[in-house]
Amino acid sequence: MRDSLEPLIPAALVDAELTSEKRYWLDKLSGGIAPSGIPADFRRDDVFAGRTGVFVWAIPRETQELVLRVCNNNPTLVLASLISAAQLCLFRYTGIEDVVVGTPIHEEHADLAALNKIVPIRTEVAGAMSFRELLLSVKNSLSEAYANQKYPFERIIEILSIAAPPNQCPLFNLVVLIDGINNRANIRHLKHDVTLAFKIGAGRLSGEIEYNERLFRPETIESFAGHYAGILGAMFESPDGKVEELDLVSDDERIRLIHDFNSTRVPYPRTKTVRELFEEQAARSPMSVAVSLDDEHVTYEALNARANQLAHYLARAGVGPDVLAALFLERSIDLVIAMLAVVKAGGAYIPLDTDWPNERLASILADADSPMVLTHEQFRDKLTTAAPIVCCLDSNRRNVADESGDNPSHPAPTDRLAYVIFTSGSTGKPKGVMVNHEGLCNHMVWMQRDYPLTPRDRVLQKTPYTFDASVWEFYLPLLAGGTLVMAKPGGHLDSGYMTRTAREQSISVIQLVPTMLDLFIEEEAIEGCTALRTVFCGGEALTPELQDRVFARLDAELVNLYGPTETTVQTVVWKCERGVRSRLVPIGRPISNSQVYLLDRLMNNVPIGMAGELYLGGICVGRGYLNRADLTAERFLPDLLSDALGARLYRTSDLARYTHEGVVEYLGRLDHQVKFRGFRIELEEIEAVLNRHPAIRGAIVTAAEYAPGQSHLAAYLVCRKRSAPTFTELRNYAQESLPNYMIPSTFVLLRSLPLLPNGKVNRRALPEMEALRPELEVGFVSPRNESERILAEIWKEVLQVERVGVLDNFFDLGGHSLLMFQMHAKLRKEFDRDLSTIDLFKYPTVSALAEYLSSEREEAPSFTAEEEQARKQRQAIERRRQIANEAGRR
Repeated sequence: MRDSLEPLIPAALVDAELTSEKRYWLDKLSGGIAPSGIPADFRRDDVFAGRTGVFVWAIPRETQELVLRVCNNNPTLVLASLISAAQLCLFRYTGIEDVVVGTPIHEEHADLAALNKIVPIRTEVAGAMSFRELLLSVKNSLSEAYANQKYPFERIIEILSIAAPPNQCPLFNLVVLIDGINNRANIRHLKHDVTLAFKIGAGRLSGEIEYNERLFRPETIESFAGHYAGILGAMFESPDGKVEELDLVSDDERIRLIHDFNSTRVPYPRTKTVRELFEEQAARSPMSVAVSLDDEHVTYEALNARANQLAHYLARAGVGPDVLAALFLERSIDLVIAMLAVVKAGGAYIPLDTDWPNERLASILADADSPMVLTHEQFRDKLTTAAPIVCCLDSNRRNVADESGDNPSHPAPTDRLAYVIFTSGSTGKPKGVMVNHEGLCNHMVWMQRDYPLTPRDRVLQKTPYTFDASVWEFYLPLLAGGTLVMAKPGGHLDSGYMTRTAREQSISVIQLVPTMLDLFIEEEAIEGCTALRTVFCGGEALTPELQDRVFARLDAELVNLYGPTETTVQTVVWKCERGVRSRLVPIGRPISNSQVYLLDRLMNNVPIGMAGELYLGGICVGRGYLNRADLTAERFLPDLLSDALGARLYRTSDLARYTHEGVVEYLGRLDHQVKFRGFRIELEEIEAVLNRHPAIRGAIVTAAEYAPGQSHLAAYLVCRKRSAPTFTELRNYAQESLPNYMIPSTFVLLRSLPLLPNGKVNRRALPEMEALRPELEVGFVSPRNESERILAEIWKEVLQVERVGVLDNFFDLGGHSLLMFQMHAKLRKEFDRDLSTIDLFKYPTVSALAEYLSSEREEAPSFTAEEEQARKQRQAIERRRQIANEAGRR
């Protein structure tokens, strides 16, 4: 492609002369295309800077002869065969069915080089296709492309508004050509990654691979060449064979994939649960501080005794092995006590978020059939669903304190449930994931062995306990003799608060999702977090750019964690490396006593470097879904590779590949589940709720990127009536059933949803988000003073919209909690005021916030100091009473 996209002949003249060819390419290349190519090893340079490496191809002699004989030495048919093999190889490498490769125009049309140089060949590759069907499809596409090859490629890109980045070709990254048939000079300025160049002569088919050394290791290209040759041979040996039945794994490679990469067997205390491990640690360090929240500190001895008292109380109320007790609490010391108490009683806990809508709470409590809910008085009224027993830990504290502080005598067997966490469900209803004690114990022992904590360590507990990533935050410090430092309720959303807390509390270990980690390291206070030695990251894909920025600002190790709730917190781990150019941050290798398999649709191993669905096995695999035997059977499959009785594999629906070193790289999803700001979301659950709205007859939800590294949930809707519901109405309707993190930020109304030929929605053809102010119930009012103007400009920058009115609600414009904290940082700098994030939630419009910021109100009298002194006195009295009770029992 020329460096300049200006055509040598005026575009209007080209369009007039080549109308039918223009129509062909617009039809052929419409509907979003992701550039096809071999997954690179290294990051792309910002500007294309290809350094060419060459791999000389040793195609097996029998394959050469077979291809030329079947094609009867017809160059066009040979080229179609070579392109078919390339597209099939890319399909196997990436899992993407929509594959495009480039090929230069035919030599006999060299005089047309002023108009065009290269044509894209687009093919839908499907596993159920036969090789013959694939070859026929490519042959037809190639013939059509040659018949329409006069129309300029650059003009196609321009008309379709396909972004032409400065560092790569916009439609494809792989070119196939035959010297003497295709004009190789036509690709001289093309910014692609790999060229497969062949020669035909003397009854032989030879070739070489030219590749960008800045993107690929030599062993990657050599491996690709071997896979390509295997595919090419199979296509002609068994033309009626199915694409998905092609097995490219050698016996030696299969041993590496199954055994060498999964050699993880390590001893762990099989007969113990986290309950016993905690009790042993409490006996070793009784007077050390176990949990800290603000000025309240609880020792190991006191924490164990209070958890024991509540455990005895729960046991008498019927909590025991495989009995579920629901927790409906904010982050507090009572929450830690309740979690330990349920486990000590032999039961399993179900965490419930106090901000969840009533419909979601009712659904989960009905599904769990729990005999007891542990809560505080302030939340009791939200429990509209009748529960057999509601125990308010604050108002019922005296009754619990009458119980024994001794350890319960009968621990739960290791094959019983430790907790049940509800995740988003594709049916529109959340599903409960059941996890046993053996998996939890193995996970804790692995973490302490590979990332050991000492009694000096202080771990910040900030992940909401309704997410399984919180589990190790609670247990690991308590099993190692460290201190569990609790963030205040809501503090996990405020990067400024967390950075200050990490500095002031000498936090040494913290866990952050990438979205929050990005904000965390940009805080000025990060320079003072000198005690921080380990940052765990998970919940979303960690980008190399964010990894580099973390290393630039923190002298700490960065650990990337991966694992669905169904396999006990995290199952695959990677310790990030400084100074690497890798294209992706790997998710790593399986933890102790866990296995990773990358399989195709027929449950066969995929070769190293190729994309496969990620299956997880070992002790980590949970029991299944609560009251969902059908879904459990679908996702939890027998592990035929294991010698353990009843072993199962969990099917993740994640796409990944192995590197030659046995490291796993995450590539994306096979379904419509997303990880959004660390939350696991089934987009179909949101769609199911929106489709229940009486005015909606079709809904599709996507995670759309509106700025580099920033995305939001967007809902595309087709209405039944002419009078469409307003943005605010839709948002309020969704809030009745869904938690806040699942509410779409943007609603787009369409006449109809774009469809593929098979009738499915073409998600790639959905219109891109525009930076426009959505239709709100309030009219647009321009800023009326300087404060409102400044605030409106900040909102436009943060929300990525073109217009902001002073009466617009921040959340109705697509704002969410993390964007609120981005705005918080900008407001602090602009207005030089120490705003609280509570103020921002309290004044969600430009007008209200401007008035608050501009006011010279007289501060109301504060009794904070007196209230704090009274609280400390009450705590001291409570501690003396506990000590007296313990002394009396002894």
